[in-house]
Amino acid sequence: MTEPHLSEDDLIDLALFDLDQARAEAVTRHLGSCESCHLRYAEMSDSAELVLAAAPRVAPPPGFSGSVLAAMGFPEQPAQRHPRRTAALLAVAALLGLLAGAAGMLVLQTLGEPQTVQSSAGAAITTDDGQQVGTMNTIKHK
Repeated sequence: MTEPHLSEDDLIDLALFDLDQARAEAVTRHLGSCESCHLRYAEMSDSAELVLAAAPRVAPPPGFSGSVLAAMGFPEQPAQRHPRRTAALLAVAALLGLLAGAAGMLVLQTLGEPQTVQSSAGAAITTDDGQQVGTMNTIKHK
C-alpha cells in the first residue's frame, strides 16, 4: 500500500515554515518520493514567496482578519492558529483580484474602442439627361 498524499495544510505550513521539526522532516521525506506532492508543494512555495514579499511587514490590528472574513461572508472563526498563513491567504486573494482587474483591462484594450457608424444625407442619383431617379446614402466607419 502506498503512502497517502500530503494535505493542503501540510504543504502550506511547510511553505510558510510553520511545522514542528518532526512533521517537517516527515513531509520533506514524502516530497522526496512523491512527484505529485512535490509539484504541488513547488507551486505553493513559489506563490508563498511572491505573496509574502508583498505582505505588509506590520501586523494588522486585532480583529482585522475576522472583519475581512465577515465582510466576505464567512462565519466568524475562532482565534487563528497561524497569523502568517491568514495574512498570506488574504494577500493571495488581493493579488488574484488585481490580476483579474488587469486581465479585464487587457481585454478591453485588445477589443479597442467600439466603432461608430455615421450616415450622411443621400446624394442624388440621376440619369444622363439629369432626371433624379433616387438617392444614395454614404456610411462612414470611425
